[in-house]
Amino acid sequence: MERFAAAYTPSVLCMVVLGRRMVSLVRQNVAASLAIKAVFLAMAAAGYASLWMAVLADMGTTLLVIFNGLRLLRVRTSWPPTAVGGVSLARDV
Repeated sequence: MERFAAAYTPSVLCMVVLGRRMVSLVRQNVAASLAIKAVFLAMAAAGYASLWMAVLADMGTTLLVIFNGLRLLRVRTSWPPTAVGGVSLARDV
């Protein structure tokens, strides 16, 4: 049992770190999206923005959110674990 726990502890830690980064990126994406929508709502109310400008801004925001979320794919994880602390996890035969 100790070997199993030692084998998967780094993986669990990697998933916790990845989960926290994901929550941070979701917050960034929501904040950016709402800020851009608020700016275009104010511009439209003042008569400076047309419908097409708002549509293009919305599409641009969508792309920004997608590419910001894709940054999570750059995280390197070691799955499945092959060694922990210099000890091989291969079965003893």
